[in-house]
Amino acid sequence: SYQFDGNKLNIDFLKHFLKSIAFKNALKEQVPGGIKTEIKPKHLLPLVISIPTNLNDQKALVNELNNRNSKCEVLASEFKHQLDLVKKLRQQFLQEAVQGLLIPNTDDVAETGAALLKRIQIEKAKSGKKEKPLPPIKPEEIPFEIPKNWVWCRLGNICDIVRGGSPRPAGDIKYYDGTIPFLKVGDLTGYEDMYLNTYTYSIKEAGLQKTRLVEANTLMLTNSGATLGIPRICTFSTTFNDGIAAFLNLNDINKVFLYYFLKSKSEWYLKEASKGQGQPNLNTDIIAATLLALPPISVQAQLVSKLDELMRLCDGLTASIQTSQSQNAALLQQVLREALSK
Repeated sequence: SYQFDGNKLNIDFLKHFLKSIAFKNALKEQVPGGIKTEIKPKHLLPLVISIPTNLNDQKALVNELNNRNSKCEVLASEFKHQLDLVKKLRQQFLQEAVQGLLIPNTDDVAETGAALLKRIQIEKAKSGKKEKPLPPIKPEEIPFEIPKNWVWCRLGNICDIVRGGSPRPAGDIKYYDGTIPFLKVGDLTGYEDMYLNTYTYSIKEAGLQKTRLVEANTLMLTNSGATLGIPRICTFSTTFNDGIAAFLNLNDINKVFLYYFLKSKSEWYLKEASKGQGQPNLNTDIIAATLLALPPISVQAQLVSKLDELMRLCDGLTASIQTSQSQNAALLQQVLREALSK
């Protein structure tokens, strides 16, 4: 909180000045870096700045800046709207894919979805693992019609879904800061790439008994917090905490197809998990019970190829809009520099 002399300084002019690159660069030279960086009076008050000494000149510049800013804000709003439209376009493509509407009729493929499902279930039964029974699919649950050689099933019918765990206490040097990757929800969120290539945390071998280790190229899904329902394919062997679920034994399913399916369900998962109270939590029962329209394996590959193409198109649109956003922001700074240099 600072006081200012209203006889020397127009406060709206100061607000504009504080948004300028010139001010921020000057401040960076004064404020030391570090984890607990903060701006103190000793950093701010000694700064030497050049401003019009006449209040009327300051007010005139404020009017000019407000006029130009309003035009830039209109553009910024339009760019945001365009990005929202691209996001909706992505979801439309995903929805059409999982409904069998994205590629031409494929009724003549050799193996049907039903035959694929039966083969998967036979292989699952060979493991001898006792599984929790899934509820039968009721007619009223079916959300849309699918091609005749597809079949409805639940995610738990085609794979094993497991949740991770965390060595306790958190941060204990007995378990943490080792050589084994350890994923948290934040590692899977905040970007659009299908693949997860990096990690932030690690554990030691002593922590392996208190978490879960999966092999490279495992499909994962965030299952807690405001960013639940985000899928990624992890490219390296890793452990992970209980805010993440992993899909195992996907030997007869196209992993990228299932990634796209989970991507299409992200918003639905968030709404489903938010029905309860407190922290949204997507448990493995909800994930396993999720309805999936299962296409033949060859059709899954065709859908992946088409979606890859369409997602690249959306990536190009997004990049173009973001470039325009950056140019608009740069223009705003240029206007500010010109006004302050008068």
